[in-house]
Amino acid sequence: MLITGGLSVYALRARHEAIAQRSEAEGLIEFMLGDLRKTLEPVGRLDALDSVGKRALAYYAAQNTRGLDADELGRRARALHLIGEVDDLRGNLDDALGVFNEAADSTGELLVRAPNDAQRIFDHAQSVYWVGYVAFQRGQNDVAEKSFNEYRNLAERLVAIDPAKPDWQAEVEYADSNLGTLLIKEGRSKEAAAAFERALAISQALAQAAPDDVSRQLENAQSHAWLADAHEKQGAFDQASALRAAELATYQSVLAIDPNNNDAKRGFLVASGVLARLSIANGKLPQAIDQFEAAATFADQLIAAEPKNTDWADMSAQTYAEFGEALHFSGDDSGARKQIARATEIAERLIQDDSSVIRWQAYLLSRCNLLQAEVASRGGDHQGALKQAQEVVRRIDGFEQSEKSDELIRWQLATALLLSGDEFLALDQRDEAQHAWQRAATVLAADQDREDALMQTVLATALLRLGRRDELSPILARLQGIGYRHPAFTEVEQRIASDAPARAPDASITRQATTLAATTEKNDGRHVASGH
Repeated sequence: MLITGGLSVYALRARHEAIAQRSEAEGLIEFMLGDLRKTLEPVGRLDALDSVGKRALAYYAAQNTRGLDADELGRRARALHLIGEVDDLRGNLDDALGVFNEAADSTGELLVRAPNDAQRIFDHAQSVYWVGYVAFQRGQNDVAEKSFNEYRNLAERLVAIDPAKPDWQAEVEYADSNLGTLLIKEGRSKEAAAAFERALAISQALAQAAPDDVSRQLENAQSHAWLADAHEKQGAFDQASALRAAELATYQSVLAIDPNNNDAKRGFLVASGVLARLSIANGKLPQAIDQFEAAATFADQLIAAEPKNTDWADMSAQTYAEFGEALHFSGDDSGARKQIARATEIAERLIQDDSSVIRWQAYLLSRCNLLQAEVASRGGDHQGALKQAQEVVRRIDGFEQSEKSDELIRWQLATALLLSGDEFLALDQRDEAQHAWQRAATVLAADQDREDALMQTVLATALLRLGRRDELSPILARLQGIGYRHPAFTEVEQRIASDAPARAPDASITRQATTLAATTEKNDGRHVASGH
């Protein structure tokens, strides 16, 4: 009896000790997926974040998934989200999607068991977002829109459960931002602006209520950025500039307190680049070059901090390319070549890592090719310029038909065709030139009332090349009405004023811009990727 009693006491103590150890382990996992992750994310430590996610996942694998309760399964799903996010940032979209789908299966099942549990709704919302975000990156807009709408519905359910909780209000903000990003990508800028205004109203209230919360301040800055993009698309450049200036001030405030906050550096990089683009639209080229120099400094710092972060690499490549274009406009082709080469190297590396990301092919690499063609043309290398432009045409022609309807891809294709026509003419191949210009006009003509100023400028230039000046009047009136002073548009005005021959453009004249606002932003795992 004494031995039996002693064993019982020992077993009871062992059980309590096991429970205590498990509770301690769960607390550590919660810390790793919460506070530790928030500490690592601003400095961009992908290796550390990946380690956090995998160690948490290994812990649950050792526990046997069937024996996990709902809270433990929820934390396991959050570990999967983290691993998938790191895969995404490294450009491994197939791996990321597999992990996100696994998480979605788990969080979806938990939500079925407890449909009114706020934590279950939140966890599944994250899974839904990430699955949609991978589709967004791959140009699968229908799939992405379905996921983003489901995410918004889940976010609204959270607010209905607890309207006063800031985190749930923020989820609705993220959802509106996601939808707005998709809409702006499809050329629906007015609808996008409405979504971004809703997001900004929430983010401003949350930021004002928590002035010391850096993440809230950065999210508010991002809401300014997206609404600025929507205004820019509609030609409201002063409004866009004001919003971007307010956004930039937030990053400066954060960096004054924390100089190593790479989220703020990334935001500063993009905001400076967009302000430079707006300066070009207003005809202020020297100011734009200064702004690009500031942006490039932060691009260098981010790449040095984490070379494998594809998000930072994407934004840096865009900055270098736009900087090169501005230098080309100013006549500094030597400086332009240097910046374009930097952008091209990054774009090619990104595509080598994952060729399924449409943006890297249709936007980054293609615009680098077109800028190289512009510089080559002005140097008299028309064969080289034509080769670069035609490479872009072939690349885009090889995309799926559903992908070619994307605004960004249509713009790149039209720009490549326009440039090809100019180079054909410089080589005295007039029939080929006419065909290329005609196709460029056709690509953009269908939705010309909806296109932004840059795309309308490309269309106007193609119509001018073709001698269809009667069709130019509404475009000219629209762009002059918004005070557009981009070098590409002023060239069109000058050629019309001088009544130059429509079919014999000087191939050495700087042509259409190759700048387009990038779409996508992602912040704290819920803002759509890339551009702000």
